[in-house]
Amino acid sequence: MARSLEIKSLESWKLELGLLPVPLFSLQNGSEKFILLNGKVGNFCLDLGLESDVEDPRTLAWSSDVGHYVRVFNDFVEVHRWDNKPSALERYTKKSVENNLEKFYEYLQKDQPSRDLSIISFAIRTFRILRGILGYHIDGQQSLRAFLYLLACVADNNDRNQLNIKKWGLSPDIQTIIHSINDLDWESLINTLKDGTSFYGLKPDISLLLRHASGTLFQEAHYEAYTLSQEQPFLPGFLPAPVNVKKETGFIGIHYTPPSIARTLVEEVLNAIGDLPPYLKVFDPACGSGVFLKEVLRQLSLKNYQGRVKLEGWDISPAAIDMATFILLYEKDKLNSKFSVEIEIQHRDSLNDRNQWSADADIVLMNPPFLSWNNMDKQQKELVKQSLNTLMQKTPDLSSVFLWKGVQSLPSKGVIGCILPASILDTESHFKIRQAVISHVDIYLVGKLGSHHLFSNAQIDSAVLVGKSPKTSESTLSLWADHRLQSSSGLLRALRKYNYCGRNSFDIIDQDGFSIYENPSLSTNLISWSPRSYKAFNLLKRLENFSKVKDIFEIRQGGETGLNSVFILKKNDFEALPKKERNFFRPVIINDSINTGKLFDTFYVFYPYGEDIPKIESEDELKKYVGSYYGKYLRESKPKILSKAGKTDSNWWMLNRHRTWQVERQPKLVSTHFGEAGSFAWDDSGDYVVIKGFAWFPKKGNILPEKLGLAYLAILSCSLINNLLASISNHIGGGQWDLSKRYINNMPIPNLMDQNLDLNALESLYRIGKLISSGEDFDSQVLNKIVLYLYQLPDNTISLSEF
Repeated sequence: MARSLEIKSLESWKLELGLLPVPLFSLQNGSEKFILLNGKVGNFCLDLGLESDVEDPRTLAWSSDVGHYVRVFNDFVEVHRWDNKPSALERYTKKSVENNLEKFYEYLQKDQPSRDLSIISFAIRTFRILRGILGYHIDGQQSLRAFLYLLACVADNNDRNQLNIKKWGLSPDIQTIIHSINDLDWESLINTLKDGTSFYGLKPDISLLLRHASGTLFQEAHYEAYTLSQEQPFLPGFLPAPVNVKKETGFIGIHYTPPSIARTLVEEVLNAIGDLPPYLKVFDPACGSGVFLKEVLRQLSLKNYQGRVKLEGWDISPAAIDMATFILLYEKDKLNSKFSVEIEIQHRDSLNDRNQWSADADIVLMNPPFLSWNNMDKQQKELVKQSLNTLMQKTPDLSSVFLWKGVQSLPSKGVIGCILPASILDTESHFKIRQAVISHVDIYLVGKLGSHHLFSNAQIDSAVLVGKSPKTSESTLSLWADHRLQSSSGLLRALRKYNYCGRNSFDIIDQDGFSIYENPSLSTNLISWSPRSYKAFNLLKRLENFSKVKDIFEIRQGGETGLNSVFILKKNDFEALPKKERNFFRPVIINDSINTGKLFDTFYVFYPYGEDIPKIESEDELKKYVGSYYGKYLRESKPKILSKAGKTDSNWWMLNRHRTWQVERQPKLVSTHFGEAGSFAWDDSGDYVVIKGFAWFPKKGNILPEKLGLAYLAILSCSLINNLLASISNHIGGGQWDLSKRYINNMPIPNLMDQNLDLNALESLYRIGKLISSGEDFDSQVLNKIVLYLYQLPDNTISLSEF
């Protein structure tokens, strides 16, 4: 049983659960009502007041976009869920909650109301109705401005003719559009926002919506304004039709910052700064709707900051600028007056050379657009090349330019905090950037957030990074979470507990799904900054002096067909071709070709290369030598193949990249592109052509002997390999790891060519590898024991399930 607590104290909730308490109302209010915040779920209102002065607690929770209102009074704890009737509250004894606080919180996390009925959904429906009233000729930006005007009127309880637009940062131009709405429709919109939903009488408190849920609301409204077809009609009084999302929205690469991640990043940046200076300048070069800047104001208030702060934000979206200005002015108006605030939000392109970044910002915060090289147009690629200059390497992401500009803009003492694509942490394309960043700042914190579903409307493998100048060789805090959403939530709570306890006294956290630990060697490891689970990190550290794959093997990437559906045939389709045409095909390595270490020739690739077949130099010769294949597969696909880069009438039937090393048949180890232990195989004849995968050749000597090949196959089929993959590769999902050269090269592996190798162990591995290659049963426990012996690891080395 957990130790007993006093839950009438806010500190108990804060310290035990790792949540961030924020006053429910403004700081001037001084009440005992709070919101306890963490991630996407599990946030709730907490009322510690002695008297019950709330008519309907459900309304406060709903308006704040949290699931529950929890009230502690006398010897009881009441839980109000906003989508239940007022009479359906749950009541627990205070003692039972104190003795099981973690379980109580787990219940709140799981017992979440439907998002379809949330305050955000309600407000977005109102926005849609407003757009229907305005008509399709009013664009998304102007519609958003009208929505802001509507919210301001309700928040101030003002007539539309009397609203102080300067207070809200609204453009005078919007008044013309507002006054184009007839009185009846305007009154209906106002009443909708005041009266709320008929669902159990929930009435919105717009001040709470703006205070606690504006980030989510504005991001959803911004997304909808720019993806909803303006030609799609609305009828006032009716629910709008489903949103039709356009393919081209003008926001490629842009995604919205989850408030929970913004909150954590701001907490860490302020922790990195330490003692706050009397004047603080904060700059966000891709500010969106102002989520980071708003969070800075809130957390400075919680810290009782008493100086001056300047918030500067740029964005390429005029609508984002309107929303950021609106909410920051609102937040400023509600702040404790102990510190002064200057706000400067501008419509600027941060990557335009004419716009020089601030060189005196104490804090740089950003969630820059993620855009891979392959998705950039010619102009964007040229911009990246110019911006990175000597740091340009292979195919960097657009966000890397923001990172480098941000690091360069830091003064002698400053902190940068950013959300980045996880690829920046370990890909070769960003190696020089990592090298340059580490020469300017200490990496204070780096984290992989795990779940790809943290961001609305996008699946992103994301990371957070905090850098600090001047350099002091400070150790880096590494954060890791697996792909489960609850792991990301648990990680944020554990990190907050760590902050409350103090970094120096913090122990390693290594729990199911997430880890937090110090990594003193990160600054010297430019190959990868990507955090792993602590078990995986520790295993790799134990094997840091062990031989690596790159010491023994040369890994070669497979070829590319250009159109797999045409150039790769199923075995029965291959066998249906005339016998003479089959000579132009070879079995192929794709993900389905290897299962538990055994090769399966279930697919064949058209491979018109080699001394043993005629050379095809014209389309006439193509028809002559492979007429059936040409007529059934190639001819109708010719236009599609010719549309691809580099294809002409004289070569369109050739593979995009056939890889000359595959022409001559050589024995080799092969792997799929994505997989795990058992996704490797031994190609004894060398007949297989690798397309979606990789081939391994020995560095010393051209031919890998069968005995060594099968012995290595046995090692690569051992479950320990999954542990090692967790230490060096990226998890793709479904137990799959990226088996690319850039990861696998750094995997520790025994050197079976070492003269001092135990020959009995080699012989045993060979025999097991032979069984694996032929699909026969083998003793996995014996294999594990031999492999652990060769790695010089104890028999109780951690199993896969614990990584």
